Amino acid sequence: MPTKTMPTISKPKTTWDLFNLVRIGKVQEKQGRICPFLTSALDALPVDTKAKIDVINQFYLAENGKTTIDNQPYLDALSREYPIYSLGWALQNFYAFHPFPPIGTTGAFPAKYILIHDAHHILMGFSPDQQGEIDVCAFECGLQRGNIIPLLAQIKAFEYDFDIIQTGKAYEKGLKVKPEQEYPLLEQWDILSDLDKTMESLRQEYNLKIL
Repeated sequence: MPTKTMPTISKPKTTWDLFNLVRIGKVQEKQGRICPFLTSALDALPVDTKAKIDVINQFYLAENGKTTIDNQPYLDALSREYPIYSLGWALQNFYAFHPFPPIGTTGAFPAKYILIHDAHHILMGFSPDQQGEIDVCAFECGLQRGNIIPLLAQIKAFEYDFDIIQTGKAYEKGLKVKPEQEYPLLEQWDILSDLDKTMESLRQEYNLKIL
């Protein structure tokens, strides 16, 4: 009788799940909360140990106001001048009016990761509150074509009251993004080349529909 073999889980071609789970953990840490589900989700990710160490190290450096060579161009990008209504202009205004630790200072998140995450807030019209964070997470899960581990972790970790219908629509919007690559608008996204473009032109280019 032939021996049954267990199906293998292929490694993802993106580490965005890892970034999201570590971010959720860091936010919880600051709030003095612990979520066992989050630890289990992090352990279960089919990402090699080296990648996990690299991402955790990026968060550690950012928390202490430092950066890596790879993150520095994203940090430098925020000091440039951009055309009005461009993505770069919108990001600068977003950071000016919301009380997050400025990128590159103590307590901040890694520059490349958070710049892309916040660009999702801006391009999709997601507010920087509990509902908006859930919606961004759902949208990013959609960008990965179906993986919902980070979304479940965020819901479980913070026990948010949220509009599940709106969050479902955000997930669907992610699925419909025009795939310039296999995983669009995540860490492979050359966001630096798009900072001078208007938000409306980027929405058309990537098929982004505001909720």
